[in-house]
This record gives sequence, structure tokens and C-alpha cells, in this order.
Amino acid sequence: MRPRGWPSILKNHKLFSVCENKMMAVTDIATLKVIATPAVGAGPDAAAFDPASGLIFSSNGQDGTLTIVKETKASTRWWTR
Repeated sequence: MRPRGWPSILKNHKLFSVCENKMMAVTDIATLKVIATPAVGAGPDAAAFDPASGLIFSSNGQDGTLTIVKETKASTRWWTR
């Protein structure tokens, strides 16, 4: 697993790392524990966070897709689109 991009959300203390293994590692900054691993497309190039919407994006160059991930407020579930 080689990280490609890692935007962080300081307000919620999360770090998002997109990796070559088609996963995004969501890490709790305070505990340094991986708390979720939502799937992303093949060959992620970079990741970005939009604070206005709370969405995290992974651009995936190998398969030409964009993965959009959002944490739901009601639970610790992560939605990937």
C-alpha cells in the first residue's frame, strides 16, 4: 500500500489517504487508528476534501473514475459513490 494523497479534516480530526490497493484509509488523528477503509477506483492519483460539503474525492487515473466519499452524521458509516 503506497499512499497517493492525504487531505485532512482538522475539525473532525480525520486523515484520508488514498492508496494503490483501491482503498482510502480513514485515520483518526488523535489515536492514529484506521477507522474505515472505503473502496476507491484503480490507480488513485490524489485526494481532496471540500469543507463546505464534507465530501472527500479520489481521482483514479487507471480506470478514469472519481470516487466521492462522505461520512454520515448519524453513524460511523461511510458512503462511496
